[in-house]
Amino acid sequence: MRLTKLRGLAAVMILGAALGAFANEDDRYEEKVDRTMPFRGGKVNVDAKFSSVSVRGTSRSDVELHAVIRASDPELGKQIHVIVTETNGVTIRTDFPENYRMRGHISYSIDIDLTVPANAPVSVHNRFGSISARGIGPGGELENAQGSIAVRESRGPLTAENSFGSIALDDQDGDAILRNQNGSVSVDEVHGNIEVSNRFGSVSITDVERNATVTNTNGSVNISDVKGALKLTNSFASVEVSTIGRGAEIENSNGRAEVSNVNGQTTIRNSFGSTIATSINGNLTINSENAKVEARGIKGTASVSTTFGTINLSDVSSQATIKNANGAINVSDIKGPLRAETQFASINATRIDGNTDIENANGSVTLKTIAGNVRVRTSFGSAFVEDVTGGVAVENANGAISVTGLTGSGCQPVWLKTNFSSLRVDLPSSPNYKVTARTSFGHISTELPIATTSMSGETIIGTIGRGGCQLELSNQNGNITIR
Repeated sequence: MRLTKLRGLAAVMILGAALGAFANEDDRYEEKVDRTMPFRGGKVNVDAKFSSVSVRGTSRSDVELHAVIRASDPELGKQIHVIVTETNGVTIRTDFPENYRMRGHISYSIDIDLTVPANAPVSVHNRFGSISARGIGPGGELENAQGSIAVRESRGPLTAENSFGSIALDDQDGDAILRNQNGSVSVDEVHGNIEVSNRFGSVSITDVERNATVTNTNGSVNISDVKGALKLTNSFASVEVSTIGRGAEIENSNGRAEVSNVNGQTTIRNSFGSTIATSINGNLTINSENAKVEARGIKGTASVSTTFGTINLSDVSSQATIKNANGAINVSDIKGPLRAETQFASINATRIDGNTDIENANGSVTLKTIAGNVRVRTSFGSAFVEDVTGGVAVENANGAISVTGLTGSGCQPVWLKTNFSSLRVDLPSSPNYKVTARTSFGHISTELPIATTSMSGETIIGTIGRGGCQLELSNQNGNITIR
């Protein structure tokens, strides 16, 4: 272990074991402490500071202690002790002088190597040093500060808490709770539930047999291969999540969120960072603000909202509901109905297998290959509708309307209204429509014969073919064209 190098008592109290080499190797002090104690029940407790603590579980029935005290000043070294008591288990405590008069630079440390029965509960509290544990039994409690914690092959419930140092957990057989501040947390292979909270450090988790709950701030989060459910809260950093077995609830802010391969209900809330969701085997809900959203491969319903960012949604096996503000919407391959709303931007949708309801303001609308009815409300932008099997209703203000490719086999009623722009509709071959067309400050032209019942310069009422299906066209200050 590296050793503490301090100048003066105040530095000792503030910095603790700031680790370094001895100032003078010739004056170094070293003392070994070796003890073997039978374990008769209770708990193995370690209360240490300025130490590296190593604990290993074994098949033996006793507790074995090996410690080395080191100091650059012999007088100081003789006042440092490792104290062992055997009441209600085994307790090991380090003792340092509180009022030692310093002479120049000094260094000191304690290395503690401890073996315990595999079924003995272990509690370790350390400050200004590291903790490592391997193969410890149920009920492990590890608390540290200003140093790392590393745990491997632990069995049973485990709690680890740290600050200003990392926590690493590998091969945990049982539930684990990890709390950290100002340091990273990494977890690999947990046969149980995992709960992690952290601040100002990254979190990495992989291979969890049950559920995972993570709360973090100011650090990135990467989670993969959780067989249960995931609940994640983060801020001011990115989030990457993949391969979750039983649904995910994710909340982030001021950072990117990327989620893929989730089996079950998935809910994502994010702001001021882009959101990407792919391969969701269940319903998806995304609520975002001030950022872009992309989602594809959704085996359920999709509900997506954002502001001041583009929404791109594709390959949804059921209905989709999209709401945006001041951002474009691009949608394709929806195996169900679509409801989309935005303003000050465009809406583009193609290959929708269901009724399509669009509301826009100050942006264009383009719809292609719609297997169902179409309803559009927009303003100050054009509306283009092509290849529709159902009826079409478009209301526009100060924008053109074009409807082509009415491909349904039965009656497809058409209702179109705009002003200050052109209006055009292309009817299928051999059409049968009851026609009402009105305009002002424009003219009406038709390539199809209309048997009129009323006709003026600005109005035509009549039938095309046998009539029956409604065709109602209304314009102000623009032309109407029927083809």
